Amino acid sequence: KGLQTPFQRGHDVQYGLEVTERDSAGRVLAVSCRFCLKFCREAKPGAKRKRTANVYVFRYPFSTNVYKKYHYNAHPETWSRFLRCSFEEKAAFFDGQVNYASILMVHFDGDGALTLVQPRRC
Repeated sequence: KGLQTPFQRGHDVQYGLEVTERDSAGRVLAVSCRFCLKFCREAKPGAKRKRTANVYVFRYPFSTNVYKKYHYNAHPETWSRFLRCSFEEKAAFFDGQVNYASILMVHFDGDGALTLVQPRRC
């Protein structure tokens, strides 16, 4: 039988997670990666494909090894900065950051500049 580990109190701050789903009894069923929500996945040097902008969701059973492995692979620079923070600094790490998915440029495929043109009036 596999591990039956419930979500542990404090792991949201310690591992940069946000509770996104609970059952009727209040137990955590799913948590989202706040690094994905706020910063997007980092580009991998030499990768053939562009990284997805999807937010990674961890589901029950929860494992700290899975969190760490994912963050190390998808957010290496930001995760490294985060690890150097105290618990209090980690709690405030994402404050003031706009959710990545709500940024206009994420909805365009290119990395070039966006040009806004005022329509001509008749």
